Amino acid sequence: MANDSQHQDSKSRLIRVLHVDDEKRVLEITRLYLQNKGYNCFKITPVLSAEQALEILEEENFDVIVADYKMQGMSGLEFLEALRKKGNDIPFIILTGKGAENVAMEALNKGASRYITKKVGNPNVLFDTLGQYILEVVEERKEEKEREEIIKEAEARGKEHPLILALKDKDWNVRMCAAEALGKIGDTRAIDPLIQTLKEEEEDVRESAAEALGKIGSTKAIDPLIQTLKDKKSNVRKSAAEALGKIGEPAVEPLIHAMDDEEENVRLGAAWALGEIRDARAVESLISALIDENLDIQWSVTEALIKIGDKRAVEPLIPALKDEEESVRWCSAEALGEIGDERAVEPLIQALKDIKGDVRKSAAEALGKIGDERAVEPLISAFTDGKEDVRLCATEALAKIGKPAVEPLISALRDKDTNVQKGSAEALGEIGDKKAVEPLIQASKVENEDVRKAAENALEKIQRSKEELHEEESESDLAKRRMMARNMAFEHLRLQKTGITHPDLQKTGITHPEKEVRREEEEEVRLNPKQIMEIRDLHARGYRDSDIAKRMGIPRKSVTKCLVEERIRKLEEAYTQSRRIRT
Repeated sequence: MANDSQHQDSKSRLIRVLHVDDEKRVLEITRLYLQNKGYNCFKITPVLSAEQALEILEEENFDVIVADYKMQGMSGLEFLEALRKKGNDIPFIILTGKGAENVAMEALNKGASRYITKKVGNPNVLFDTLGQYILEVVEERKEEKEREEIIKEAEARGKEHPLILALKDKDWNVRMCAAEALGKIGDTRAIDPLIQTLKEEEEDVRESAAEALGKIGSTKAIDPLIQTLKDKKSNVRKSAAEALGKIGEPAVEPLIHAMDDEEENVRLGAAWALGEIRDARAVESLISALIDENLDIQWSVTEALIKIGDKRAVEPLIPALKDEEESVRWCSAEALGEIGDERAVEPLIQALKDIKGDVRKSAAEALGKIGDERAVEPLISAFTDGKEDVRLCATEALAKIGKPAVEPLISALRDKDTNVQKGSAEALGEIGDKKAVEPLIQASKVENEDVRKAAENALEKIQRSKEELHEEESESDLAKRRMMARNMAFEHLRLQKTGITHPDLQKTGITHPEKEVRREEEEEVRLNPKQIMEIRDLHARGYRDSDIAKRMGIPRKSVTKCLVEERIRKLEEAYTQSRRIRT
């Protein structure tokens, strides 16, 4: 929740917000949430397209724009670019979907003020964050305008830029703030003074100077920033690399040359910056750097190749799968999987036979990400691999390929090799296709204990997925079934008076349909520990919610609630355990 002081400060005037989203429901929900959270100082104008927003901006002024990234017609990113090309520097907050960090970073590089990932899970957090960001960017804009006025006034008097003068102040805090402010203003007259500030004694000032040069984006700063990659402090090196990434295309060639520098930190920063710029010209240089002795550089290079993700990167990466160096081979396999080009399928299949387990593992993972059915048989053959993690990756890859793998996996259940049988059962369980049920039942009767357990677990997963689908019936379907039950019940009661029994009810074995109807509407009951244990036991043995309710004589609603709480408990335990392992 935004704090009261912020709200009070903002109430002195309304903040005009232009909200752009192609879903009317989202526009209304956002308005209501912000209003309910106390952001009454916002005057929100909802717009259903970026094209319409551009027209409105010709006529009206706003303090901030909030726009969705994914919209019909012009996207949020294209909308931002169109604004900036027109010279409109209005604060811009972009909302992206889960996993769209690359879009968010691109938006920031193109001039967005903030980004928010919409699928944060908790709407209260999402909308409170949005409210806070709106207040922040409007306040920042106000401060920026005030600084610009100071500069204009100083220029009118013929004085040197006051913020440039502040870079020489005795107080390092003043110098740091001055560097930050110069970066936000983007005045090119500050380039030379900021380059000099890169040699400052205070690391925080050097860091701010590097950030400022990245925001200004001058090519004059490229070489000094590359030299700053040698800085002893990691935060300064990181800021210099980020600045080079923001400068973009003009920095590509110098950064490619920097990949051959003797200093490890320079190579590391250059690889990171090239990944941010995402220019395919860097691919060959990055592939050559995969043999670097520094493991951090290898990882940074791999991430850069993945970020570039250009189809042009495929051709130089494929020969790298046969490089003498193991690290080059497995990093190339990983990058090819992320790029997802089908040209890499056959070379990756060959990489499944590599002498090194890490390469085979990366090849299996990559084939799963590409999802081509040509990889099915080779991945099934990988179940005979001597490395357990390779076999596991093959299982996960086949699960990602999905339905095209079902028939070959069913055939593989009859293979002579027990590892192939076990892996096939596990993959079929992950895919969850009902065609596999009968073959898995047969596999659950074999002599080998590992195969039996794998088949039993697979059957349980398929059963569980069926139950979950059953539980996801829509409210309308449930209402229809209840209405049918009522109609049958009333008909049965009517016919009972004449001594005739409804034939449909005879088939179902329902003798007292009025009780069945009433049970559907029963409120849930409080369960005792013994009942809870019995529900868990029956569910583990394959009984559905409705069967358990009938067997125990309790409302189905109570059974479903009990099982949902059990799943949540297990998920929380798994999450806690994973957090404990990480720390």
